[in-house]
Amino acid sequence: MLLKYSTLKVLVQLERVVHVLIFLNLGAYSLESVKELSAYYTYFDIFEAISLFVFAVEYIVRFSLSFIRKKPYEYIFSVMGIIDFVSIFPIFIPYVSKLDLRWVKMLRLFQVFRIFKLYRYYEHLRTIVDVFKSKKEDLIATFFSIMLVLVFCSCVTYFFEKDVQPLVFNNLFSALYWGVSTLTTLAYGDIYPITAGGKLMAAILAFLGIGLVALPAGILSSGFIEINEKKREKLRKKQS
Repeated sequence: MLLKYSTLKVLVQLERVVHVLIFLNLGAYSLESVKELSAYYTYFDIFEAISLFVFAVEYIVRFSLSFIRKKPYEYIFSVMGIIDFVSIFPIFIPYVSKLDLRWVKMLRLFQVFRIFKLYRYYEHLRTIVDVFKSKKEDLIATFFSIMLVLVFCSCVTYFFEKDVQPLVFNNLFSALYWGVSTLTTLAYGDIYPITAGGKLMAAILAFLGIGLVALPAGILSSGFIEINEKKREKLRKKQS
């Protein structure tokens, strides 16, 4: 019981340190990309080593706590457990230093995943995930409808444009790229149809895009209202 209490106490203290370290790591990772600060890269490496040590201690403490609860695998294979492990993955970089340097640089990208650790500390982030979970079926149905329209219009446009603009619409993927930019009303202008059939598809896709892209926003808005209402209801029951 004393061990369990000590572990919990250490975890609470670690959470405060880790919370601050996550923001500092994001700042350090950004500053490290500035070439003018190359003289200070050694300090960034030292800070990275300290951060990795703290994150590793946090991972060990959380694993110990889950082991005390006799549910170690529940934490290891949970979303947050995987994120915690990914956050300390750069520790293993020295052991793979014999690999191609490009692979080592790719492994360092795992530092960016530390931002997802903030999910544990912010109720609002958990609310967003809850909204997506509650409206999962509606969002999937909407996404499927959007994809059907996108693929259909892109295929038809490719059929009209492939002979007229063989260098622009050189394959179906180019047509899909155009379709995405048109559907989302971005329309970069680097690729566009010039035939009558292609322009007709562009007009249809643009009009449908206004409504189809707005659908997920309405679904998520209703989801936020429902989740917040449930939270208020729980709060009323606790207070009564």
